[in-house]
Amino acid sequence: MNKAGALGWLLAGWVAGSAWAGPVTLTFDQSGLVPAAGASNPIGNFYAGGSVGGMTGPSDGATFGTFAQAVTASTSSNAGPANGLGVFLLLDSAATPSAPLTTTLTISPGFSGTLTFDWSARDNFTVNLFDAAGQLSSTTFAPSNTTISSPFSAWTNASLTTNGAVATRVSFVGGSNALFLDNIAFNLQGTPGGTVPEPGSTALVGLGLVAAWAVGRRRRLA
Repeated sequence: MNKAGALGWLLAGWVAGSAWAGPVTLTFDQSGLVPAAGASNPIGNFYAGGSVGGMTGPSDGATFGTFAQAVTASTSSNAGPANGLGVFLLLDSAATPSAPLTTTLTISPGFSGTLTFDWSARDNFTVNLFDAAGQLSSTTFAPSNTTISSPFSAWTNASLTTNGAVATRVSFVGGSNALFLDNIAFNLQGTPGGTVPEPGSTALVGLGLVAAWAVGRRRRLA
């Protein structure tokens, strides 16, 4: 095999098993997911290719746990921030209003860089980031300028960073019927449902390229 062939073989093998970074935004606006006004739909695995309301969702690798509900934007005292139809609501209809709930967003195979989202809340809430080894960060948000007649804060954009790690889970902790979210965005690392390559894979590719270069150099000198 000549040098070009060796390089092509190595690169093809690496690309086939490597991760790609793909931007994903969960808008909660898709047909089937958005319920009738006053109702709610469990989001579940809709954004991992699951089905809600007879409609199959996109394969974005995102699965929501219990208490993550999709509702119409008009359910919020403030309309959704991006002229969308639906928003996320942290809700347990059997819980006392504002009782603390936790729902987890699992992202497979993971994401890196920043996680952004729009939020409107009437109580403090916390967002935790996790990678495969454990918790990366915990951030608490506090609504402001709320009143009895307007108990929810104005929509606000937030941004969190993984600080170079590949996060796989995000937990939202807040009161029941007290937190709306919209436009959750992140960069998916790899094919949804796949795995992130081992850190050593890039190093192995580098060694292979060096070896191929050395072989070609010896042949030229011979």
